[in-house]
Amino acid sequence: MNIRNYMESDFDSIQQLNHDEGWNQLVERDALTREAWRQSNIAYVMECEEERLSLIGAD
Repeated sequence: MNIRNYMESDFDSIQQLNHDEGWNQLVERDALTREAWRQSNIAYVMECEEERLSLIGAD
């Protein structure tokens, strides 16, 4: 397991996780969600064997 800083290339996987969790507003507001991740002071991704498992983001 690896926890690392968010990279722009993670965004599609994050949106898939949002969809899977039923957080449809984040999925529907794709551009705003992407910008929120880009501007976040805290943005981490947890992955295991190249699969993104979790995410943490905050302003």
